[in-house]
Amino acid sequence: MPPWVKWIPLAVLTLWVSLHFLRLGWIAANLSETDVIDIYANQYLEDRRRDGTGEGAQKSDCLAYPGEIRGIWFVVACGPKPFDAARHYEYHVNRFGALQFSGGPNLAPEI
Repeated sequence: MPPWVKWIPLAVLTLWVSLHFLRLGWIAANLSETDVIDIYANQYLEDRRRDGTGEGAQKSDCLAYPGEIRGIWFVVACGPKPFDAARHYEYHVNRFGALQFSGGPNLAPEI
């Protein structure tokens, strides 16, 4: 067996890791705040519908503000005004748009 054949697994691993990080960079570069807010505004509408409080829920009930916890890009907070704890939801999102944890009246905090 030629000596270069021993390096094939390392080359394949290096290529795979490079492609993985290229993909993560592409996602981070092309994901806007508006896209993520829209995703979680839709999730809010689904959560309200599931909980039986969907009447009157609108995407415009949602707003976003920067996260104060390390690793949280921003928090999408949704609920009617004035504040009603029974119909208020929060979605804590990381830089890649993934939900880190959420909270609401019928949502167990996911950590």
